[in-house]
Amino acid sequence: MTPWRCWHDLHASRGGLTEGLGAGMEKQKIFSRPVGLAVNEIDAWCRNQDLGPRQSRFVRHLVIVMDRAYLTIRAQQISEELRVFFS
Repeated sequence: MTPWRCWHDLHASRGGLTEGLGAGMEKQKIFSRPVGLAVNEIDAWCRNQDLGPRQSRFVRHLVIVMDRAYLTIRAQQISEELRVFFS
């Protein structure tokens, strides 16, 4: 499936924001929060695959939806990890 292949191929180039939380002199946790894929990278991937305009729009839309779902799930995982770590 083309949208999945695009998302998977671009996932490795995803950036991240490094953040840290601490409780005074006690526990400290540094973690990386992923950022969304750039639309221009998705469009470039579609061009490199020789997709037409209609198929490119379809792939772009689905990849953005998949990426938002991934970011939501990952944010929930990070929140849970922090909750457990600081409890």
